[in-house]
Amino acid sequence: TYQGISKTKLAKRYGMKKAADVVNWLRSMGKEDLLQSGLTATPCQYVPLEHLAELDALWASRTGARQFLLGEG
Repeated sequence: TYQGISKTKLAKRYGMKKAADVVNWLRSMGKEDLLQSGLTATPCQYVPLEHLAELDALWASRTGARQFLLGEG
């Protein structure tokens, strides 16, 4: 098991369509190292809970680059 939040749940948290959007956003800020591998019924990537406050602040300040949804901005 792991203590963290999956890419899919982060995408939902930040209003992104796909988990890959989270990876691209983290990569654009040089934060892709926050993703760690964990085991569930299937392998997954997650961000440990202690990094959520940092990501929430980065998201709120519109830091990093990502593809915006139609009508968003």
